[in-house]
Amino acid sequence: MSTDTATRSEEIATTDPQPDVDAAPVSRSARRAARRPRPTLPARGHRPGRRSVRARIQRKRELRAAAAQQPGRRGWNCRGGGGVLMIDTPPEFRASNLQVAGFWPFAAGSGTPRVGVPLGSSLFTGTLFCADPLHYFLARLVKNPSAFILGLPGLGKSTLIRKMLVGLRSKGVIPLVLSDLRPDYTDLMTSPLMAGDVCHVGPARDTMNPIDLGPMAARIEELPAEVTRPDGSIERPRAEAVADLVARRYNLVAGLLELNRGQRLLTHERNVLATALRMLDEREQEQVMHDLRELIEAMPAQLAERSGCRQDPTAYAARTLALIDDVRAFEEGGEYGDVFARPTTVRLDYRRPASFDMSAVREASPTVQAGLQLVCWTFGSAQASIAQALSRHGIEKQRSYLVVMDELWLILSASVFMVDRINELSRLNRARMITQVLCTHTMKDLELGDDLATAKAQGFVERAGMVFMGGLPPEELSGLKRVFKLSDKEQQMVQDWSLEGPINPATKKVDNPPGQGNFLVKTGPKPGMPFHVTLTASERDLSNTNREWENLQDSWVQRGQGA
Repeated sequence: MSTDTATRSEEIATTDPQPDVDAAPVSRSARRAARRPRPTLPARGHRPGRRSVRARIQRKRELRAAAAQQPGRRGWNCRGGGGVLMIDTPPEFRASNLQVAGFWPFAAGSGTPRVGVPLGSSLFTGTLFCADPLHYFLARLVKNPSAFILGLPGLGKSTLIRKMLVGLRSKGVIPLVLSDLRPDYTDLMTSPLMAGDVCHVGPARDTMNPIDLGPMAARIEELPAEVTRPDGSIERPRAEAVADLVARRYNLVAGLLELNRGQRLLTHERNVLATALRMLDEREQEQVMHDLRELIEAMPAQLAERSGCRQDPTAYAARTLALIDDVRAFEEGGEYGDVFARPTTVRLDYRRPASFDMSAVREASPTVQAGLQLVCWTFGSAQASIAQALSRHGIEKQRSYLVVMDELWLILSASVFMVDRINELSRLNRARMITQVLCTHTMKDLELGDDLATAKAQGFVERAGMVFMGGLPPEELSGLKRVFKLSDKEQQMVQDWSLEGPINPATKKVDNPPGQGNFLVKTGPKPGMPFHVTLTASERDLSNTNREWENLQDSWVQRGQGA
């Protein structure tokens, strides 16, 4: 038999065994059970049983015992404990390699520039946060040395400005607060931190003459008449300084008259006013609004020609009647006469910080408040402009000024035409080396009812190099997004800061709002930088703008104890 035949025989024998004739017959049920497939059981080592269940129970007991001795990532996971659902990110900090030796080089850098006045701490990293429009401009982080501050009342706008003033004053900058209605800056100006002057303007106080060119006008004669530039062109500093003061004075007087009238001056009225002011400058003594009215009523030839009525006194009187009535409102006995009718008694030292205390007109009409605000702004900015002109030509040392125009809503709400006057005052401050800070409550303060005027007012925010936003209501966010880009996270952050504080059950008083002192600063389309203003002990005492209310409450308590 061959090998293949033998192998085949063995396979047949294996697969088809011959029946055993001596074996017992197999039942049908047994044969059916033999044909059923049997389940495949796991090996003995992997088969679940009582031993594996006991092992798992024992393992859980060991883990529970270990958790009772040492907490895990989420806290004490044991009886009487309880893990947290969310794990906060670890605090980030920044310091020199001497202070945190061994951490250098740092794994990641911070995107917040450490430039400017230390204002507080970053809400993202907890590190020191520095910012101000002057140093940001010098570092080329912004294109314009100006800032615009927005925020609801009581959330720290004035505190932020005071913090900025103190820091810049330590660098040699001269702050000028040109309208302080409450007042918020008087204590700061008279403190050793500033050592400045406070001008108390209003009825029965210091007066301001709108026709006066200012105390620095006498120093214009010190400027050179002509200067030859390197390119061969001729510069006339003295004539330019005079033209600047004359333009400011006309802008002021015209703005006051429009504020009283409630509408713009007509073309011939503006011509008569400009010519009359120049004619008053030819007189030696200081002229007031009464002299301006008498000059217009006298009908000199120059004014008659400018009005278009050369030989007709009746027509001239008719064309100048409304203008004369407006000027009369600023004389003695007029609505504005207690403040603007007499010669200027305010004298400022251009080498020291100063503020204009307007609290005397808090109960006056909004137009009187806005008029005094416009006069103070013009007066202070003109003084800073002449001082800078003297320094440019080596007559005075170089000085830097910070002009604060607070309560912007006041002058804008008085008349829609005031936006043009503010625009004239603020648009050239960068060329004059003057840093500017504008402050108001919300973007609604810039909605003036006229599309063109509203666009001009919102332009203050667009042109600002830095925009500081405190807590704002949700309806304000749509107005902000029309001016510059805000991410969803930034909008939610600013909105959350506007919430009111909860009632403290221990003191029975409302705690400070959660967003008090928090600000988001934007420098263009880049992501904003949130921070919290931190005050020193001396700054905290000077920043309490509710001191009078607290004194009233203390007097009630003392009166009750005495009774």
